[in-house]
Amino acid sequence: MNAHPAPDLRAAWHRFTRRVLGYWPDVLAFGSAIAAAVVAAVVAAALAGCGGGVEVGGTGSTIASFSQGPITGFGSIIVNGVRYDESAARVEDDDGGVRDRSALRLGMVVQVTAGAVTDSAGTPVATATQVRTTRALVGPATAVDVAGGRFTMLGQVVTVTADTAFDDRLAGGLAGLAAAGPVEVYGSFDASTGRYTATRIDVAGSGSASKVSGPVSQIDPVARTCRIGGQTYSFSALGNVSGLTEGAVVRFDLQGGQDAGGRWVVSRQGSSGLAPTDGAPAELRGRVQSLASATSFVVEGVRIDAAAARIDGTPAVGASVRVSGTVNAGVLVATRVQVESASAPQAFEVEGTITSLNTASQRFVVRNTVVSYAGPGVEFTRGSATQLAVGRKVRVEGRLAADRSVLAATRIRIDD
Repeated sequence: MNAHPAPDLRAAWHRFTRRVLGYWPDVLAFGSAIAAAVVAAVVAAALAGCGGGVEVGGTGSTIASFSQGPITGFGSIIVNGVRYDESAARVEDDDGGVRDRSALRLGMVVQVTAGAVTDSAGTPVATATQVRTTRALVGPATAVDVAGGRFTMLGQVVTVTADTAFDDRLAGGLAGLAAAGPVEVYGSFDASTGRYTATRIDVAGSGSASKVSGPVSQIDPVARTCRIGGQTYSFSALGNVSGLTEGAVVRFDLQGGQDAGGRWVVSRQGSSGLAPTDGAPAELRGRVQSLASATSFVVEGVRIDAAAARIDGTPAVGASVRVSGTVNAGVLVATRVQVESASAPQAFEVEGTITSLNTASQRFVVRNTVVSYAGPGVEFTRGSATQLAVGRKVRVEGRLAADRSVLAATRIRIDD
């Protein structure tokens, strides 16, 4: 299959395959070689063509799945349109340190390993086994340009958009960066502009090391330097450096400043992060780093083979894309590529129990996300504003407010 079926068809497909597999013992008992061949063909087609995992033989074993992209919702965490139940998953940062799942926030870029992706009432779902947050930059913000929507960190220019979520401790959003001390930037490097585009900005913990993650270029093995974006980095203080090839995404911890030659000095090479298993269904959302052709390009350091894929839009360097497919020898063989519109605002969704409520300001908190229902035209699809209360379960859809630390609700459903 070159593209995922529509959600309702895909749900029917999974029900059908599970039903056929459930009759496997009866097929064997009947002794029909033809029927057995049909079942085998159904299983093979499911494994080869469907983006979600498939249960095998009723044993409960599944093909693992992998996803990388920003968190766009909670209930279970939502990444690339799939709801991942992370309640029993190991959650860690990009240094491998264990974090509580309550630390996950909208806009954080994560790598998720999970079981099979199946459909539940038309919604893709899976159970996560590991969630790893991946920061693009950590350090102090300088040259904050509120009007221009950008700032500088470690010599790299960071662009802020209407979809960049901010830590609510950053008063005024972008305006609060200059006095915030070290901050963490989640996002991706845009090769078309030579800048980073942030999906979330958080206050960093005290003592956090300065970090940079991005695609390397202009590697000089003699001088032991390389470039990320417009900046030069010296790794002369390190021993062996792994994975240092043109275009590869690397993570460097940096010393406090630049050397006499204006180079940032690398003190440590960080982990390259989780990697999808060969044969596993994978979803990747990020920016195109380089383009050999419309069907062969690199996204976030991963080579994409889209020769047999359904492609919606035209891939270009710097474009934000979502790629679905299967991993083969480190290459993501795509079944579908979706080029995302730069003008379409990101919709966010949060589901959970209200933990605090302020009726005067018309705000409440759910899954550590501040929600405002003060805006005009908020639709209550079940219940009304008067029924909001601490302990009530709600489902909220919305977009970021002007300060980007609050989710401005467009639709609220009260579930109990």
